[in-house]
This record gives sequence, C-alpha cells and structure tokens, in this order.
Amino acid sequence: MIPKPGDPNKSWEPFRCEDVCQDRQRGRWLPNERAQRNCKRVDLPRVEPDVYMPRLLHYMGRRADPNLDAAHWTGIAKAYLGSKEPWWKKPPEDWKQGCPGAWIRSPFNYSFSRYARGRDDNGGRVQNHHLDSCKDWLVIDGVHYFEREENRRIAFHEKVAWEAIDAKRRSAQGNKR
Repeated sequence: MIPKPGDPNKSWEPFRCEDVCQDRQRGRWLPNERAQRNCKRVDLPRVEPDVYMPRLLHYMGRRADPNLDAAHWTGIAKAYLGSKEPWWKKPPEDWKQGCPGAWIRSPFNYSFSRYARGRDDNGGRVQNHHLDSCKDWLVIDGVHYFEREENRRIAFHEKVAWEAIDAKRRSAQGNKR
C-alpha cells in the first residue's frame, strides 16, 4: 500500500490484480490482461508474456519514456537511488520482472504479512500478537526492516507533498509581486 495520489493520508494499492486482470462478473482471470502485464503470480495458472509496454509503464516506470514528468522522476531517483540520471531515462527495474502485484502476493509475503504491525490513526504501530509471541530472530529482524522501509516510503511521500505545497506557495507569492 502506498499513499493515495492527491491524498497522502489514505492508502492505495496500484497493483490490485482483481481490478485489472479479473472478470469479476464471471469470477475468472483474464489471461490476455495477465500476459500483457507479464504476470508472475505463482498461485495462478502460468501465462506466456505478451507484454504491452503501456501496461507496464504504469508499474513503477519500467520502460524509458521521455514524456514522463522529468522533475518528479529525477526527484524520486535521487531520493531512492542516489542517481543523477532521471528515472525515465534509465528505469531501475527491468520490465521482465513483471507486475509488482505478483511479488506483493508471493508465498513469502503472505507468510510474513501476519507478523507485520499495522498503524493506528496517529501513525503509531499497533501491537501484533504474532510478532509479540515470535521467538524467531529472522522474522523479528524482517519485520523491523519492513517497518524501516515503510517509514522511509512514507517520509518520502510526505516530503514530495510538502515540496509541492511549497512550490505552489512560492509561485503564488511570485505572481503577487
């Protein structure tokens, strides 16, 4: 889950398999849609990739595209990758990895997710019985790593939102002069 575009206080999942690759009326998966996104879900029948690049472009900038907002992507590349090269010129992920929805729903992620702590309305962590009673250091360290990365992601999105607000304020002040 990531902050919803336009409303960073709400969560949003851009890779909802059920919304883009399933016929909900019939309850069937759409092999053509899955193939166009290079679906790698292991819990569904395998599909041969028939990648349609505009479908993957939505998925984390997985192809070079000079039509993207260069300033935004450059900021992301600097924040996440320490790169001076804009993301849209050299995508950080290979399109062959497929749609991130498959990785979110991997068996490992499902086994791990029950230990992850949720957040309360103020952003604090909520107790999780599974984690509190766990003695496996690998699980505990994994949850702590996940939480640190989640905190970094949230901080980055907040920073981008505040920079946009600041830019609008500066622009408005410049127009008044």
